[in-house]
Amino acid sequence: MDQRETIKTMADYRHTSKGLKSINHETMLALAERHFELAAKGRPDEAPGMMEVGTAQYLEPALFEREKRAIFNRYPVVAGLSRDMPNPGDYIKIDDLQAPLFVTRTKSGKAKAFINGCRHRGTALVTEARGCGKAVFSCPYHGWGYSPDGDLVSVPNAEAFEGLNKKNYGLIEVACEERHGIIFVAPNAGEDLNLDKHLGRELSDELATWGFDQVNPAHHTPIPVKANWKLVLGTFLETYHFKATHKNNLALVYNCNVNTVDAYEKNLRVSISMNTLQTEYAHQPEDERIPENYVHVAYLLFPGMILINNAQVLQMFRIFPKSVNETIVQFSTYSRLPLDNPENKALFEDVFRNAVEIVTTEDFDFGAVTSQRAIDSGVLKTIIFGANELPLQLMEQSIQEAMREIG
Repeated sequence: MDQRETIKTMADYRHTSKGLKSINHETMLALAERHFELAAKGRPDEAPGMMEVGTAQYLEPALFEREKRAIFNRYPVVAGLSRDMPNPGDYIKIDDLQAPLFVTRTKSGKAKAFINGCRHRGTALVTEARGCGKAVFSCPYHGWGYSPDGDLVSVPNAEAFEGLNKKNYGLIEVACEERHGIIFVAPNAGEDLNLDKHLGRELSDELATWGFDQVNPAHHTPIPVKANWKLVLGTFLETYHFKATHKNNLALVYNCNVNTVDAYEKNLRVSISMNTLQTEYAHQPEDERIPENYVHVAYLLFPGMILINNAQVLQMFRIFPKSVNETIVQFSTYSRLPLDNPENKALFEDVFRNAVEIVTTEDFDFGAVTSQRAIDSGVLKTIIFGANELPLQLMEQSIQEAMREIG
């Protein structure tokens, strides 16, 4: 199916009965009510006024390095979902941070994260992006072997290492915690996660209602973007651009320039609504309404992870800076519908393909790549976040606060 057909098929899908079983129905009803009010005005939750910011933050390598120290070397990072590695020996490699990491599951079912480096000479143990069923992680250089618990279990030609106590040379562990079906890791050894503080209780409780541990994993792909990571992140944070950028796809079914915004510590919840909220949902008996069919919720987990929920799929974008004007986006899509059904499978494949096409040729191209080129010219000294781009303003404030934390 082309973009129009896929978007229409998704828009026409309806959860029946009580909708998503785990979701907080009252929260979704409240969001729908807020959307009724906003859609009537054609305006989102707004800031008091516009914000003008200097473009040096998208240009200067020294400032970029400071951002990495203050943010990506200190705040928890999402490695993936629990469903990405359901069994012992399954693993995910994280190669987009300063420290190379991998996460695996032990025989007891616990997720653990380690520096991806053999204790002998530092060689990477994990070279593939993800895999399954590893009983031993073997160094490809000299064959030292480690268990999924991180224990050193074998040393070839052990006589050459007389006196080596294997117990003292296990893999270097990194803080890791599974919460609500999401795998969080610290960006480096010695850093704490402190998810209670990072997420806050209200957001943590809400994430628990989405059933992230029940989705069906399917597709993952890296998307390189020649732009600063903040420009890339900004493409996910408002619906003001829908009418112009997505006129042939998303704008056909969503209310443009309409979204709710809620802040939780440095994290955000941004919800958008379909235009059938006014034409269909509004006329349903209140006790029969299923708001998740009409209101879709996205979470920004600071600093660079986006979770987009709708009736059929969960989309996850993990944003990592590579240089001042280069970013890698790790895109994953999960199905909320059983994929053993051929129709669900076909729809899922269309959704994934069209999502990649839309974000790369429209969102990232217009909102990040061409913007970076204009900024790189040195002529564009400032850019503007409108009052209707509240999430962008809140993101900017959170970044500056994180920078101040390191002095």
